[in-house]
Amino acid sequence: MPAPKVLTPAFQVETPKAQVDTPPLLTPPAGLVEVPLPRAPQTPEGEAKSAPSPAAPPTPSKTPLQALVEEKGIKLAGTLLGPVSVAILETKEGYLVLPVGSLLPGSEAVLRRIESDRVVLALKDESLEIALENTQAGGGQ
Repeated sequence: MPAPKVLTPAFQVETPKAQVDTPPLLTPPAGLVEVPLPRAPQTPEGEAKSAPSPAAPPTPSKTPLQALVEEKGIKLAGTLLGPVSVAILETKEGYLVLPVGSLLPGSEAVLRRIESDRVVLALKDESLEIALENTQAGGGQ
């Protein structure tokens, strides 16, 4: 029996020609009226008069855990829940992927609890909750 012949495939695909449509002409609605924004009252010197701002309440001093989170720029980027839940934290140095119960690198803070949209950090007797910042609405749940 003779050996089978090996044929090389010849691909021929017709590519559709690009259809170039003219962009639509945008016209504002007929009832649209432009009105200038109101300006602040002018003082005799020609400077805008600003409303007196109420005295801001004194900000309480930050706790050591709050200072740590601010210093490292810690934000919750995501979580993975399972037998060993994992949190994905964004920091100034990059991303950290930490399981529940682990220490934050370079500190004594512990990742105490992980939920679907928040984590709880603990340092000594203090705890701090960090919520997921950019949750997507309308997901396929």
